[in-house]
Amino acid sequence: MPHFNDYLGNNPLTYVRKLMTHFNFQEPPIPIEEISKFLGLSIVDVDPPPEMATPALHKALTTVPCWLERSEKKISVYKRAPKKRRRLGISHENTHFIIPYHVGINPFCSGADDPTSRKYTEREAFMGGAAMLFYPKLFIEDVLSTSSISLDIIQKLSARYDGSLEATANWYARTHPQICAIVIAEPPTQEEAVDEFLQDQFGLPINVKPHTPSPSARNWLPASGGFREEINFVMQVKYSITSIRFPKWIPPRTRIPDTSLIYKTFVTGKHCSGEIPASDLGSSSRWRYNAECMPMGDGSSNVMALIWLPDKQMDLAI
Repeated sequence: MPHFNDYLGNNPLTYVRKLMTHFNFQEPPIPIEEISKFLGLSIVDVDPPPEMATPALHKALTTVPCWLERSEKKISVYKRAPKKRRRLGISHENTHFIIPYHVGINPFCSGADDPTSRKYTEREAFMGGAAMLFYPKLFIEDVLSTSSISLDIIQKLSARYDGSLEATANWYARTHPQICAIVIAEPPTQEEAVDEFLQDQFGLPINVKPHTPSPSARNWLPASGGFREEINFVMQVKYSITSIRFPKWIPPRTRIPDTSLIYKTFVTGKHCSGEIPASDLGSSSRWRYNAECMPMGDGSSNVMALIWLPDKQMDLAI
């Protein structure tokens, strides 16, 4: 059981790096459950009883398919969760287990914790879990073996590491040495407060807030010749992940105009490539990103965009 005598600082990757020294993985995919076994954690598949197996509960448990029961040294896993989500969920819980200052966090009572603190600990667990799943010693070598940046490479890495496309794309952008970013865009949504609760197999409440599309926003922007031009903003940034050398942070809820390549992908439902002006993503800079966009699929209306800039330093091998 991790203890504060094992404290190594507040970077989750430090704990994952120490853990991975006990293994000699040479090829992906990484056997995540083998890591759990090394930690003394058992993996237990669970399924709600038939009278509770509603579509809404299935969706909730597919979104969060794993939870750590630290006192029993086990990870419970939703039996019907997709394999790739299961793998990421187990690695996420492994990270919670090895970080000593995550001891005492109750995964079922988020209201009992400070929301900001809880969000931060979940982010740490996701980062550490991704570092297990996409073991940097192997993953970065695979990234550097390609001379280009593309969604096709991300799809191949997703298959090679047996991780979801979205998780692979996030780790690809986070660890890439060049100037690139992943942007996940969505139609604007409007939360409706609904007193609807679901009971999981332990009888604990899961608050479900349905989302409905909100009306598209319109802005009037100055145009050349003294006229004013109407711009229709029909999508927004859900979140973005940037490489360490990417020059701008792209904040959530940045509105995206209907002239953007991202919107074209949303409308056509097809893979699109071209350029995206930095202004489409809320920047005042005049540069244009190279871009590839694709629909997220699986019933989602979201769009994934991979954007990058030419890297003169890398070109010159400086």
